[in-house]
Amino acid sequence: MRVFTNSRGAVTRPGLMLKRPGQLNMPVMRIFLRLTGGCLLFGLLLATGRAGMTLQSLYGAVTATETASFKTFMAGETPPAGQTYDNTIADGTAGMEAEALGLMYEVTNDSAGLSQMIQYADRFLALRNDTNTGTVMWDGKREPVWLTKPPTNSDGSVNSQAGYAGCENNGIVGHIAYCAKLILESPWLWNATVPGGDPYTNGPTYIQRAETYITQMDRVQDAYMLKWFINTNNYQITAPTNAAWTAEGQSVTAYNRQMMFLNGFQRLSECHQLLGDSPTRVAEYDAIVIAVMNGFIASLQPYATNGVSVYNWTYAPGSGGSEDNTLHSTYDLWGVTRAWASGRYGLGHAALVPFANTLQYVMNVATNHISYYVNGTSSPNSARNFIYPGWLPVANFGASTYAIMANMNIAQGSPASTAIFDALNLWVKNARFTGVYPTNNTSPDFTVSTPWGQTVYAGGSVTGMVTLNGLNGFAGTVTLGAGHLPAGVTAGFNPAVITNGTGASVLTLTAATSAAGGIFALTNGVTILGTNGVGVRSAPVALAVIPPPAIRKALRNGTNYTFTGTNGIPGRTCVVLMSTNPALPRTGWTPLATNTFDVTGKFLFTNSAGSGLRQFYRLQAP
Repeated sequence: MRVFTNSRGAVTRPGLMLKRPGQLNMPVMRIFLRLTGGCLLFGLLLATGRAGMTLQSLYGAVTATETASFKTFMAGETPPAGQTYDNTIADGTAGMEAEALGLMYEVTNDSAGLSQMIQYADRFLALRNDTNTGTVMWDGKREPVWLTKPPTNSDGSVNSQAGYAGCENNGIVGHIAYCAKLILESPWLWNATVPGGDPYTNGPTYIQRAETYITQMDRVQDAYMLKWFINTNNYQITAPTNAAWTAEGQSVTAYNRQMMFLNGFQRLSECHQLLGDSPTRVAEYDAIVIAVMNGFIASLQPYATNGVSVYNWTYAPGSGGSEDNTLHSTYDLWGVTRAWASGRYGLGHAALVPFANTLQYVMNVATNHISYYVNGTSSPNSARNFIYPGWLPVANFGASTYAIMANMNIAQGSPASTAIFDALNLWVKNARFTGVYPTNNTSPDFTVSTPWGQTVYAGGSVTGMVTLNGLNGFAGTVTLGAGHLPAGVTAGFNPAVITNGTGASVLTLTAATSAAGGIFALTNGVTILGTNGVGVRSAPVALAVIPPPAIRKALRNGTNYTFTGTNGIPGRTCVVLMSTNPALPRTGWTPLATNTFDVTGKFLFTNSAGSGLRQFYRLQAP
């Protein structure tokens, strides 16, 4: 076994133990975090005792009792009423409860959970710095960001870092964008009024809330994040060269911090992918995610133990030693597994399997204990009796790891008392039950994966790759299929059967011209299926069907009419037809002009108003 020394373990950081020895039966506790010396610290606040959340089993479907206990627990939780500082709405209690509500909505599709998540998103947005009267940040401006540091120190002196705003801000952006994404994936709620009113004038309906959130989170990127932290030559996240920033003494290169930046960029990209409204933004946000993923994967230090590939990695590029299993490694893993799940960033399944192996064969040092560092060592600290829940998605790359992590945390008590622990446990349990995650610990198993979202235009088609991912020596034959296809949409696979336990197939989704437009996701989403004697494995796809192109507006300007339209396939042509008699067959209409849809599927056309006869216009798209 390869041994790594640790150059970062010279100081034992206080507050990192979730509970003191002998206190496993403490009352309900809440997470809080603070930033000390540039490091995220995790601690607990004792809360009033009340019924905890229930995890009845690690296997089978998520039960009504499990979801009800989560819902009951969250009924006693509320977002912060005032300014919090110290990352509370980024990665502290409030931020993690917002994430937990989103995860459980994915499992249950219970609109009550999404409505409560909206309460959190509303409050987070309300706590953002006011650009007219708020705090002047390090760059000398009142930026649309969230305040991380209080204006004064505990002794009443002025806090020199009060103007700091960094990676934590895009963690908050990610929470709000996640809420918007879930609304977009729930069209049955779009025009419904959000319970509880509209206290911050973000829009009374669900879809209006989503639109506000996306607009405002893009504003954060345009005004601050893209301006100060993105190298436009290579899209890497880099620190501002401004002396005022340097004086803040903050890093942006630590991998956990890079992943917090990506939380905002990736989820905003996903929102715009669903909307199909800004290919330029999607490309820019995606380029940032790709740059960070490429850098992180290239920095990993692979080696072998127990006959399998595992990884060591460090806190930041060039920092040496081994990453610690505080919140640092959990953000590393949460970020990389989220990027992999999108299917858009060039991450192969084989590149993530060693993370699961590292947990199982290196970090798993004793029953219900993991090492303090990812290389299997703990000195001068101690082994840990829990693992942060951001690690749980590695169960997709090694089924055995789920029980290791879940049982450790159950024994320690966090899933009963901390929403994000419970929600991620149940989310992974559901993924295993529905076939998205593998379930065989040692015998051959497999999963199928494909990009999480696709957009198809009525009358057109879209292609994507479906990949067969073998585990534990799987070498079988898998037959591909699709379920939950919307009316008018068909799926084809080339090839339809993948042999020898590995390979890929081209998925083609074709929408008839009669296909109804809409977003089909969550329980209404398309499911890609892989069938073998081992079982049926699945991959969900959020499908946006764009209805046929249509003229949306006609304005008279002097002697001309100006027409605008939408829903075209970008780059495709359309013919504008005119007739004074709408009853004529299409062949009897007069072609006026050929137009090309722009990158957003829109077009503009101007035509003479004619001699006063009524004129009718229609589009003919190939």
